[in-house]
Amino acid sequence: MVTVTGATPRAPLTLVRAGTLERILTIYTDDLGQVTFQYVPDDFLIFDPVVQGVLPTTAGGSLDPGQYRIVAEEVTDGAISSTLAASPRLTDDCIVSVPPPTASTITSPNASTM
Repeated sequence: MVTVTGATPRAPLTLVRAGTLERILTIYTDDLGQVTFQYVPDDFLIFDPVVQGVLPTTAGGSLDPGQYRIVAEEVTDGAISSTLAASPRLTDDCIVSVPPPTASTITSPNASTM
């Protein structure tokens, strides 16, 4: 899961694979400039939760461990109007790593030790 805070409110942010620049998902930030990338569709999608409601979850899965970039992109008429390879917005400052999930132990308050 990747959470972005402090971005421009109601702006489209795109999650891309760091090595290949493959676009995975574009989501518009909320009114506070926040967005969370957790579920990703099988096919690239531009999604605005204010306009479209709940992100469709019928074809996709959890965000895989790896390195990603978060890129601010221009969206016009439902399509991205920029090329990532030529974008000056791609800097090392926007690379995020998603670690593999770790096991956690939950202890019941009623558990006893012997």
